[in-house]
Order: sequence, then C-alpha cells, then structure tokens
Amino acid sequence: MVIEHAKHVFRAMKPFNYISRNEFCTTDYEDLAIDLNAGCHLINVYGNRHISEISHCTFEIHDSYVDKVASAFEFCGVSEDGRTVLIRLNNHPFFVASLFLPQLKEDSKLLHTWLQTTIALKQNKALIG
Repeated sequence: MVIEHAKHVFRAMKPFNYISRNEFCTTDYEDLAIDLNAGCHLINVYGNRHISEISHCTFEIHDSYVDKVASAFEFCGVSEDGRTVLIRLNNHPFFVASLFLPQLKEDSKLLHTWLQTTIALKQNKALIG
C-alpha cells in the first residue's frame, strides 16, 4: 500500500525506497506482539490494544519517509521491536495494510471486519445506484 501510494500519489521515481526489509525473513511463522495506538479505530475491531498476529518477515516504512507517509496514513499498530506494522489510509472506511499475515489466522478479526465493511459498502452502493 505504501509503495503504491508513493508511486501513484507522490509520483516517486523509486517507490520501493519507501520500504525497508530486515534480512531476518524466514519460512517459519511466529507470533508477533502488536500494540495498537490509542485512538486508532482498529481497537474496536480487535477489542483490545494488545494483539498477536502471525508474521515471518520484518518489513517497515523506511525511516527517511515516515514523515511524508504520515500525512496520508494513520499509523495504527507497532510491533514489540518498534516497527509500524499496521496502517490505515486516512479518510477511507477500511483501507488497511498489515505487515503481518492476518489470512493465516482462522478467526482473523481484521479480515472478518474487512469483509463486513466491503459487503455493507456494496449494499449501500446498490441502494444508492
């Protein structure tokens, strides 16, 4: 999401520079402890400020671009090692990007809420159109 925003909104010549990756990527999945920032609407999704998700890589928004990206995104969740791992596009009902793998959780609250929001938006659009 950050790369696409950099490419299409910021017109960045090198959008992949907006993201950096720690070399610690494996095929082993591990639990990732995440603290949701106070005021983030995703606290309502999870029902808790402290959550656990599944991850296997350590991507993050590159430090030199955080301020520029912050104007477009709400930074919602931070991992125990200090990386921002959950962001939401401002002024959008549910455009969320995670640097973890919610699809691997059988009872993913994030995916469940995304589906509910998508269905509600589709139904509302049908009523309007």
